[in-house]
Amino acid sequence: MNEKNETVQYIEFINENILPFIDYDKLHESYKTTEMVYAKGILNLLHEAMVKIYGDERLDWRKGDDGYVVIPGVLQNKNTGNICIALLDIDIQSSGEHNGTDYLCKYGIISHGNNEEQDKRIAEAVNKFYVPYDYCYTAIIPHDHHVEYEKLPKKNQIHIKYFSKI
Repeated sequence: MNEKNETVQYIEFINENILPFIDYDKLHESYKTTEMVYAKGILNLLHEAMVKIYGDERLDWRKGDDGYVVIPGVLQNKNTGNICIALLDIDIQSSGEHNGTDYLCKYGIISHGNNEEQDKRIAEAVNKFYVPYDYCYTAIIPHDHHVEYEKLPKKNQIHIKYFSKI
């Protein structure tokens, strides 16, 4: 057994190998395009890293840190339709409760509700642009009743394995 749980390993891996190399301006511009090629590529990198670290894309209560995982996903503002890739904190020990969001946007990685460490104006702008939102993630969590992939409108779909396009 590893000293570090899988969630810590995943966060460390993406912090060292993926997140610092993202062109966040290009990512933001990609959200505005029909095909979202750059955004899909970033989401795929995050998904593949998740599979590598957690050992599968199907996650159950034995994964992560005491049943909590950080996984990649996509959110869409309910009012404006704005799309954003996010890292989602999910409690897989329960019915998949969503406990936290880190937005990958033009400002970089912005944590929802963590305004002490970031510029409040940026946090407010991100909240205005993306909140309230619907979300889905790239993992498969069998007992999560919060995400119903079959009910997602086709325009919301970004993950290349499960969805054709947004």
